[in-house]
Amino acid sequence: MNFFTQEWMLVILLCVLLFGANKLPELGKAFGNTIKEFKKSMKEIDSEK
Repeated sequence: MNFFTQEWMLVILLCVLLFGANKLPELGKAFGNTIKEFKKSMKEIDSEK
């Protein structure tokens, strides 16, 4: 296992401890929607120029 994989496993473990396993899918969905909206906004700004 390399260092990068260990970092991600630690992040996932901390998320599970902080939010609980039941909340993680909701948080993932919210994060995905946020990224999608951000990209959409960036495309709109670029198309206005």
